[in-house]
This record gives sequence, C-alpha cells and structure tokens, in this order.
Amino acid sequence: EDFEATLRILEQYNGESVGELQGGSDSSSIYRVSIFDSDDNDDEGGGAVADLFQAFKRVYPQYASKLTVARLQQYMLQMCNDPRRQDSATYSQLGNLMFILSVGKIPGQVRHIDHMDPNLQVCLYMSDQCPATVVYELEEPQTSPCITNCQELLDYWAQQPSTSLVPPLVRDLLTSSLTNTVLEDQPHLNYFRFWKTLNAHFQHFGKLYQHVAERLAIATCAPGTTLIARGNQVHAGPPSNVPRMFAFCIGIPDDDGDNDDDGNDDENTDQATSGADEKEDQNGEIQYNPALLHADLCCILFTSLDFGNDNRVYSTKYDDFSAVLLATKQFLLGMLPAMIREYPHETYARLVEDDRAALRSWLGELVEAVANDRHDHVTRLIDTAATSTTILMSPDVAEGTPWRRKWKKEQKRSSKRP
Repeated sequence: EDFEATLRILEQYNGESVGELQGGSDSSSIYRVSIFDSDDNDDEGGGAVADLFQAFKRVYPQYASKLTVARLQQYMLQMCNDPRRQDSATYSQLGNLMFILSVGKIPGQVRHIDHMDPNLQVCLYMSDQCPATVVYELEEPQTSPCITNCQELLDYWAQQPSTSLVPPLVRDLLTSSLTNTVLEDQPHLNYFRFWKTLNAHFQHFGKLYQHVAERLAIATCAPGTTLIARGNQVHAGPPSNVPRMFAFCIGIPDDDGDNDDDGNDDENTDQATSGADEKEDQNGEIQYNPALLHADLCCILFTSLDFGNDNRVYSTKYDDFSAVLLATKQFLLGMLPAMIREYPHETYARLVEDDRAALRSWLGELVEAVANDRHDHVTRLIDTAATSTTILMSPDVAEGTPWRRKWKKEQKRSSKRP
C-alpha cells in the first residue's frame, strides 16, 4: 500500500534481484522480483524480497508468520497438483518463483509465448481488484490445427490474402535443409543457437503467426485467485490503471520413470538427467511476440542468403538474383507493419539487446511510422532494411567480427578469379 516505499526498494535492487518486463511505459514499469530459496529457514529469501517482506511485516505484524517463502512455495505446488486440474503429471519442483508488480498506469503487454512447455505457469493474484492475465484463443489454419514447422507456416501464408503470393525463393528456403540445420553449427548463425533449428523453434512459437480468434480474461481478480495455464499458451499482461501484484512460478513435472529396463542403468540415468535439465531450461526466459519472432526469422534467412551457402546455391538458380533477393526480402518485411499495428504502443526498445542496435533503431522508426500512418515512410524503411547488410542480420556477421573479415577476404579473392 505504501507505493513510494515499494518503489524505493525496487529501484535499490534494480539490475540485481529486480528487473523490468515488457509492457510498461516511460512513466511506469512492470517489475519482476526474483524470490530466492532460503537456506537458513528465515523464509524471507534474499534481495528485494527480503526487504519487501520486512516492510510488510512492520505494517502487518499479525501476518508475520503467514507470508513466507516456504508457505508460498508450498501453496504453488499444491495448486500444480490440485486434482481438479485432471492432470496425470506430478509436480514436486518449482522454477522462476517471483513477484510481478506495477504501481502506475500501464498499457499492457504484447501477446507472447514464454518457452515453458511441458511446464506449467502459475499466477497467484495478490492485489485488490487485480486485472487477470489475458489468454488468447487463436484461429486455426485450414491445413493444420496449429503452425508447428516451416511447411505449415508456408501453407498458412498461402491462405492469407495479404501473403498468398509467396515468392519462389521463400518457398525454396522454407522447404530446404536449412529448416532442420542446427544453427549452433553455423558460424554465421550461431547467435540464434537457442532456436536449435527453424522447425524446432516453430514447434514452440509458430502459432504466434496465427490470428487471434478471442481474447479471454477475467476483468478483476480478488486476492488469492490463482490461474494455471500450460507452458506455451499465448498470453499477455493486461492494461491496468490500478496497482497490480501477483506471485508467479513455473511448475516442473516429475519424470514418469517409465523407461523400459534394458539393463543399461547408466544410459537411463543420463536420459532422465537430460530430460530434467531440459525442463528446468524451459523456464520462460526465452520469450517471443509476433513482431520479434518474424524479425528474427528475417535475420536468419537474410544472413543465410547474403553470407551463407544459400547465396551461392540460389544465385545460380535464379536469373537476376539480386532482383529476386530484393523482392523476397520486401515480401517478408512487408508482414511487420500489420504485426506492429496490433500493439502500436510497443516500441520493442527494451526487448532488443545492445548488440543489435541497428535493428532496435530501425524498429523504433518503423513503429513510429506505422502508428502515424506514414505509409510512404514505412515503404522507405522496408526498402532500407531490404538492401542493408547490417539491420536484419545475425550479430555474428556484423562489421568488425571475424566472420565478416573472413567473408570480405573471400569476396576479394573471388572477384580476382577469371
């Protein structure tokens, strides 16, 4: 209730146990406050949470024994295992336990997916009249229940009036071996190694391309209301004019232990350990919204076309390859304005890292042009990005990198050959 004291604590620990989430504004942020396990049983954790707990207990000493990290963890696990959920899995581990809170007016988040599957996401609303997280029902494509790979994405584009004329080069790329290439093994695409492969990434995030059929949300929740959703649900923090606070965590399912006993205990143990580690890694730290998912897809494809083997392969296949390449890039970039228009208040500035400053600056200009209906400027920005070798490229090939220097030397050698 003491907003100024709360904000002082949050600012004190900002960059340590406190971070900021997308969906805030210049005047009001959405904070995430990490809750650490307490080893000494004082149950106040550490960092900002300990200070927040102590401030709360000074005002409400009668609740001192009730608000503890241990009690919060116990409750979250109970909700994961609640029989009313009709879930056959058992949960005995939590991850990413935190408080999420905002004080002032916020415009809300862009719809997105946090990579958590097969984990659960659990929200325990704590503030009065708290707007609930928005969950989105999506339109199903005609050819498949959901976009989960590059071929299904191509099929989906072909169904949409605005993208039905898919350029042949786009079809070539998204049906080639590139879709299953391990990006970690490609020096010019290593930045996107967390994608694993294009098809693997779309298994989790591809449905962000689908249009929204319905927006589902509870207008306000009373303290104690708990929402549990599957890990890869499309969702967003809502706009709010009131202070908003809830506890969040992921519930990690136990391994089922049903591996066949083939006598190789070491191998089974390694597989079980690997599975458990993978579930812990799927903690929501990898997050995508439609615009940034598509921007990163463009970065991968453009880098491959300009700096990878695909340049050699397709430059010999297509007559006037430079014109084909430009039209292909313009087609892909032309999808971004509609994605931006869905959330015109989001500049994406906080979501793009410093090593991609050119992309961040260009996206900011594009958002402003789209928001102000400056169609000619939108066209110029798309043309600029389509002809640039820096804006929508992997940081692996940025000017000054070893890869870029090596590539330039090879280009010079090639130009001297008869």
